[in-house]
Amino acid sequence: MTQAFIDAMDDANALIARDKKLAAEIFARGSKTKVEPADVQEMIEDKDARFSTTPNGVMQFADFMHRAGTIKVKPDSWSDMFVPQLSGRQGS
Repeated sequence: MTQAFIDAMDDANALIARDKKLAAEIFARGSKTKVEPADVQEMIEDKDARFSTTPNGVMQFADFMHRAGTIKVKPDSWSDMFVPQLSGRQGS
């Protein structure tokens, strides 16, 4: 079941990368809030927006939390904090 969810997220991210306009239309159509597809597309196309199933930057956050004392044990790897199905990816 977990792998099916990850595969669906990968498919959705691939759609966003391939056709931002279509992705925005799908989101707007399925959203419970009134939102225009053009507004969603603008958000998707923001230069700082990233859509990925692979965790990135997690170890920076974990390192900060450890130094700040929020967590006592710093994970050895980003993959220690996620489902095993993601461990083969190039996360950080």
